[in-house]
Amino acid sequence: MTEERTRFETEVPGIWGLWPLTPPHWSYSSLKAIEACPSQWMLSRADFPDLWDRHGYPALPVVPAIFGNVVHGVVERLARELGAAGVESPDTGDAVGILRSLGGWRTIVLDGIERQLARFRDNPRVSAEQVDRLREELIRRAPEAADQAKVFLGRGTFPSVSEIGISAVGGTSALGGPVPRRPVGSGAHAELEVVAEAMRLTGRIDLLVVDDAQVSIVDFKTGAESQDRGDQVRLYALLWYLDAQVNPDRKLATELHVVYPAGEQAIETPDRAELQSLEDATSARVQAADTVTQQPPPTANPIEENCRYCSVRHLCDAYWSALPPAVTAVSTGQWFDFEGRILRQNGSKSWFAETLAQPPAQVLVRTVETDVAFQAGRRVRLLGVRRSQDPDDPDRLVISMVGTSEWYPLGS
Repeated sequence: MTEERTRFETEVPGIWGLWPLTPPHWSYSSLKAIEACPSQWMLSRADFPDLWDRHGYPALPVVPAIFGNVVHGVVERLARELGAAGVESPDTGDAVGILRSLGGWRTIVLDGIERQLARFRDNPRVSAEQVDRLREELIRRAPEAADQAKVFLGRGTFPSVSEIGISAVGGTSALGGPVPRRPVGSGAHAELEVVAEAMRLTGRIDLLVVDDAQVSIVDFKTGAESQDRGDQVRLYALLWYLDAQVNPDRKLATELHVVYPAGEQAIETPDRAELQSLEDATSARVQAADTVTQQPPPTANPIEENCRYCSVRHLCDAYWSALPPAVTAVSTGQWFDFEGRILRQNGSKSWFAETLAQPPAQVLVRTVETDVAFQAGRRVRLLGVRRSQDPDDPDRLVISMVGTSEWYPLGS
């Protein structure tokens, strides 16, 4: 029997959605996200049929996240290519030949960039000009991406396809379907999927290195080094232990590492008793996450950490009542979000609005285009605007929209 989807409305006219169903599997990142803000997770993964035909709300690009995906994509592709060619180390002459056949490091990274940018094709919130600017920034960082991929690939010996099968590093069969997951052998396995079916939990290990005595799990971070508690890589150790398909002998992980571009952090490996405790705690988290998806609407947790890069904050009433600063408290040049009521047009690229706080304050809104369809008397939410200065009237409250700013009319 097909589970029924629940429809919901938003304050923005024309934007309605269908709440997502409970996923068949959870992951470290999805559990962390739904626990941080149930509303953000649910809104981001709902379907919005009138906006586009893809799942989830159209997301805005975040450069650090895209950069990380580029690096991981390059590592996965090269690990697959090297393994398919029977090349055990990225430092050998054979590896150099493989790299040359693929066009060299720069071409490989540029291909990875284009694959990531293709995800924004047909995204109604991302213009072609924005994609071009993203491309320019990512190409500028292409040497950095190649350097990070080299560091990550240099940590192990790759098994050949004849030894472990291409499924150990991902891939598809000759017929185009998924390759059955199978036990892994000795060597380095990049982007290895591990699944604990009974827990409905899955993960993708950045690098698993196996030999006769050791099992090392490595999690790569492309950003700045932080005091990582190792929660993610410890969960991967649990998934590795419980995955009967890739680890039928139930080998324990013996080493856990979180690797940054400039260094790494060793994480204490859990023993069997600690893995059991982690399994129990994670099962409870999965059950709680299931409950959120099964009993909409979800609650919101509007704090700066959750909302700073949230792509659905314009749909979240809790955010607007809690976080955006009063325009009177914003300093010149500061970026912020604004909710107010349109009063009247002032010029071809400017409108007067008023704040919703009492007593209301009048604000001049400068737009980029001349055809912004503001309506007098309508409440609006403006995302990514900047407080600016009026040279003729220093006391006037002025905010300026830019090319990446967004605006949304509200129902009243």
